[in-house]
Parts: sequence; structure tokens; C-alpha cells
Amino acid sequence: MRNKTAVMFMLSVVLLFTNLQTAYAYDNSWMHKFSDDDMQMLYQLVHAESGNQDLTTQEAVASVVINRVMSEYFPNSVSSVIFADGQFSVVDNGSIWCTPSEQSIQAVNNVCENGVTIKNNIYFFRNSHYHNGYTDEMQLGVLYFSSYGD
Repeated sequence: MRNKTAVMFMLSVVLLFTNLQTAYAYDNSWMHKFSDDDMQMLYQLVHAESGNQDLTTQEAVASVVINRVMSEYFPNSVSSVIFADGQFSVVDNGSIWCTPSEQSIQAVNNVCENGVTIKNNIYFFRNSHYHNGYTDEMQLGVLYFSSYGD
């Protein structure tokens, strides 16, 4: 009886983990929408915004951009999302024009191959504190991620 309970518990953990992983996945058909220029811009944005953070945090930054592209609330291309007025300080201050690290490239490629790593409604991140007026979601490294709460 004890072994059966342990097996049932492990099965429920596996199912829960599987459901959490697929909760953030989009249909991968969106990947064909990304031009080489869009991918390069995404590499550069991830590096400029989070190049000093770990791989998981960089994947979350890439996921924010993908979430925006997939959302009805934002433009539907990577470049349009990145260059929308006032959205990313690294565009405004010019630091987006950098050479991305191998880790930043890996983070973007991981998200493009495996799906976003955060909830689909997380559209914002900020250094050191959450955005006012949005729902606080999580902190990774020094970045705080927020959603519309929908």
C-alpha cells in the first residue's frame, strides 16, 4: 500500500510539472515570423537588458518580448515591440547596439525552440522594483516581472 501511495504521489507531481510547463507554451508556428534581423535584435536586447544575469533571467527577458509579440495589446513583430516608443531603456540610451554574449544568444534560442519560460501575460520587467499599476509576478536576479493581471 505504501508503494502504491508513493507511485501515485510521484505521478501527480509529474502531471503537475507537465501542466506547468505546457501552460506557458504557444503553438510553435509563431517562430517562422522571426526574420534574421528580428533574431539579432532579440539577442541584442536580451544582452543589453540582462547580460549580467543568469540564463534563466535572460530567458525570461526573451519571453517578455515573445509574450508581447503574441499579445493583442502590442505590435506583432519582434522589431516593432523592441522599438516601440519608450518601451525599453536600452533602445533609448543606445546600449542595444551591443555584441550579444553566447549566453544571451543561448537564452533566446532556448525560448524560440522550447517556448516561453514565464506566464503568457507577463509583459513587463524592471530593474530593482515592480512596475506601478501592474500585477507583481516574480523576481529573477535584479529584475522584477509584472503582468496586466489578465
